[in-house]
Amino acid sequence: WNPVEDSTIFHLYNTIGSHWAKMSKVIPGRTDNGIKNRFHNLRRQYEREDEHRLRFSSNQDFPDQIRLDRLRNFPEHLQAKSDKLWDMEAGIGVVAAQSILGTSSGRSQSYFGPFREPSIDEQCGRCGFFVPSVQAGTEICAKTGWCQPCTRVPPHVSSNLLRECLNLRRSQKEEEREVIESWEDIPMEKRVERKIARKPAAPDQPKREEAAKGEEL
Repeated sequence: WNPVEDSTIFHLYNTIGSHWAKMSKVIPGRTDNGIKNRFHNLRRQYEREDEHRLRFSSNQDFPDQIRLDRLRNFPEHLQAKSDKLWDMEAGIGVVAAQSILGTSSGRSQSYFGPFREPSIDEQCGRCGFFVPSVQAGTEICAKTGWCQPCTRVPPHVSSNLLRECLNLRRSQKEEEREVIESWEDIPMEKRVERKIARKPAAPDQPKREEAAKGEEL
């Protein structure tokens, strides 16, 4: 098994649930029983690794690598099926830091590479972020089409939780970091309110308002 297959299993589990036979049609050369066994083996393996990670590290240990101000309780409406199997979100800050330090998913690192510069407007094939960016780094794996950070994040961190994790990364270039982090993080509902407030009135809006005033008189 390789990291791409493992990541695909968790992605499909989040999408269609435990329909192993359907998954076997998407993952060439793998049977439904093989995929099922692989899923449960990975679940036990990564549960142990998550517990080990939190036993020796915490999010607060990496202030230079992650945005501590962005740590939050992961909204329930963004959670996928696999997110509820065990407490993965507690350690995503550590995973994000490891994606910068290069100390995550060591067993699979030999699978990835060589890395290349991205083409214009290229997106990572796993997280969907544009490369280059703070979230996705500056290089793409030529074999998988994944950004370098995604090659360092365990396969069970997927979908919205994966993007939540990568969004915690800080730029390692001091000048760039100061500029980026000076920008205001605006919640979506506030963005909508500002957009509505800036929206110009329709050309005939003053005429309608004058007619309405005339009717009142």
